[in-house]
Amino acid sequence: MSVVYVTKQGARITKQSRRLVVTAKNEIVLEIPDFKIERLVIFGNADITTPALAFLLDRGIETSFLSVRGRLRGRLIGKSSKNVFLRISQFKSFEDPIFVLNIARSVVKGKVKSMIEVAESQRLKKRLEGIFPLIEQKKGISALRGIEGFASAIYFSYFAEQIPDYAFAKRQHRPAFDPVNACLNLGYTLIGNEIGSMIEALGLDPHLGFYHQPAYGRPSLALDVLEEFRHILIDKLVVYLFRKRWLKEGMFVETENGVRLSDESFSTYLANYEEKAAPFREIIRKQAEHLVNCIRNREVYRPYVLSGGL
Repeated sequence: MSVVYVTKQGARITKQSRRLVVTAKNEIVLEIPDFKIERLVIFGNADITTPALAFLLDRGIETSFLSVRGRLRGRLIGKSSKNVFLRISQFKSFEDPIFVLNIARSVVKGKVKSMIEVAESQRLKKRLEGIFPLIEQKKGISALRGIEGFASAIYFSYFAEQIPDYAFAKRQHRPAFDPVNACLNLGYTLIGNEIGSMIEALGLDPHLGFYHQPAYGRPSLALDVLEEFRHILIDKLVVYLFRKRWLKEGMFVETENGVRLSDESFSTYLANYEEKAAPFREIIRKQAEHLVNCIRNREVYRPYVLSGGL
């Protein structure tokens, strides 16, 4: 089972027997039997036929639609979970201020811990370790957000030192105006989309978060879980790609709306993302199951960290 990415603009996706066939300019680019597809991810403009859509739905193959730049547009999924009782527990948990605050603290501690795990500077590690007492002192979500923002500012102030040959002045969300931020944004979208899928498959509402409070259209619960994987997966991937020079300045396209990956760099990025993300998928699934148990039983949530616990 694998994740199939379609990045070719103008590609056409059809069903033939028990296979998906991807063509471009009337030439077959890819043929995939149904048993080899776990997830389909389509970037930009690609046509997909109704029989192909039915094929994906019938076999429970989730399909994600992203823009050329990697912004999630939406997902095609089969029947949603029937576990209404779990969602009732989730909504009741959201109304418990002590439970919400404990979850939020765990999320922020997990994020700072993951920063420490990937930090190469001992000075940075010590500065981040000094933040843990502050997290325990905070009594509200907004105060915790302030601490998270402070930690992130410290962390990314050192980030450029890990990739000294490339411009990285500060962390930029969309749109990104340098290659490093463009790669970070793409990675966060890809793994965030996977986390949202796993959470939803288990019966939780991905839009009802605890640390990330609900906002229209925002997968807040998926963002809660994403925090513990941002740095240990995506940041490490991006540093690796630039250090090994798999990605170079000339492999990006500059537009008035920011920087995006070229076709060549896109293929390189996705291949390496798959290699790095594959071992984490089982971990993410277990974390999602752990979150389910915490919500059901009002237990403390413990984020995953490489060293094995907070």
